[in-house]
Amino acid sequence: MNELPVLNAGELVVLQAPPLEVMTMIVARLAIAGPVCVLDTGNRYDAYGVARLVRRQTVELDQTLNRIHIARAFTCYQVVALFEQLPDATVPHVVFDLTATFEDESVPYGESYRLLALVLDRLRRPAPVVVSLRQPRHPQRRELLRAVVDLADHVFGWEIERTADQLPLFR
Repeated sequence: MNELPVLNAGELVVLQAPPLEVMTMIVARLAIAGPVCVLDTGNRYDAYGVARLVRRQTVELDQTLNRIHIARAFTCYQVVALFEQLPDATVPHVVFDLTATFEDESVPYGESYRLLALVLDRLRRPAPVVVSLRQPRHPQRRELLRAVVDLADHVFGWEIERTADQLPLFR
């Protein structure tokens, strides 16, 4: 993905299993163009990687990095609170691993799904939103991923390469 997909106002773009470099590139390119809001809900945001990419593309490193507003959440309850506090601004949003915290085994599935539904209600914004998703570790949580994908205007996916020492899940 060398070219950033066209991000139209109000559209939701879902990236399934993107390499971290793709998400980093999207944040860097959006920040060069203007303000961007990064919501890291899977502890995957690479600030150093973004800075390296920005430095290669502009001499205005500090100004560009200052355009990135970063918010982190470590539980599904924090994700809900984060989305409830977001203003309805026209700033593009990039969400890292949206469903990661909703896979917490200490939160019952029904509660996880209810909380994710609250987030999905707030996901539609006046600005474009790019969301990354990873395959859930637990098969029963796949419906969480499906709920996000069903809401998307555009979905892009990447193959996950298995190394020789990884065992297949099913034989």
